[in-house]
Amino acid sequence: MINKIKYRIQVIRRLRPYAAGVKKLYIINFCAAVIVLFLGLAVPLFYSLFIEKVILGQKLVFLFPVIIGYASIQLMNTGITFLRNYCQYRVNNQVTVKMKLKILENLLKQPFTEYEKINDIDNLSWVKVTGTIQKGNLGGEIPIIKVTNLELTDKPKDEFVYPPDDTYVQTSSSLY
Repeated sequence: MINKIKYRIQVIRRLRPYAAGVKKLYIINFCAAVIVLFLGLAVPLFYSLFIEKVILGQKLVFLFPVIIGYASIQLMNTGITFLRNYCQYRVNNQVTVKMKLKILENLLKQPFTEYEKINDIDNLSWVKVTGTIQKGNLGGEIPIIKVTNLELTDKPKDEFVYPPDDTYVQTSSSLY
């Protein structure tokens, strides 16, 4: 149990830099949770009023206020739960996007090839690459090009890359 708590604290510390700018959402979520807690404590009061006054005491005068009170608590609970879910989704989305951007930024800093002479070529040059695509590991499995030959070439008429021929079989629609 203590190990789980320590692990969760460690995860929260690591996520803190990505959660910058969502402090207001955390506060709203916390306040909404407290309100939902107190609303949950009020429901048994209306049950007891219904049982004691309406059923056992047979006083129908209390029926309408009990129904209105119970219904208003349920409506407030629904609205506040919606607000909590909204805040949680916003926080999750912002943290996730920031983490993905950081991963992508780190990934783009890594070399795509293991070819030594890649720095000799101008950025806007067209090249013909010969090599094999292999699985690499940069914080997860990604494809890398094991270049065997690289030569400068003229700009092609069609700048898109197409599968080599009709025998090409697509194995995946994404890198994941």
